[in-house]
Amino acid sequence: MTEPMLIQLEEAGNKIPGLLKRFAGNEAICIKLVKKFPGDENYANYLEEIKVQNYRDAEQSVHTLKGVASNLGLTKIADVTQLIVDEIRGECDYKKIEGWNKELTQLYEETVDIINKNM
Repeated sequence: MTEPMLIQLEEAGNKIPGLLKRFAGNEAICIKLVKKFPGDENYANYLEEIKVQNYRDAEQSVHTLKGVASNLGLTKIADVTQLIVDEIRGECDYKKIEGWNKELTQLYEETVDIINKNM
């Protein structure tokens, strides 16, 4: 792996080798796809929906965000979003969700910052 953005994302705790494997080691394709992540609207949609306690739509947005993050090797975001999805589908304890939202926001901002610095 030679691309600085991918190296930085891996250093931040993401599983970028899995992403590279998924795309047969083609760093250019990986970079192209990862650079689209900040433009994905599911994070913003989720925050709006959870704020008004629209759990049905919030679950859909955060589940989609989980899938996007997983497919891009952004496992730290994927792991937190999985906890949120499980909680919404289960007990739906807003205090737990609120705590994970803080962690999600921190991870999301760190990830987007790494991507934007390498545009």
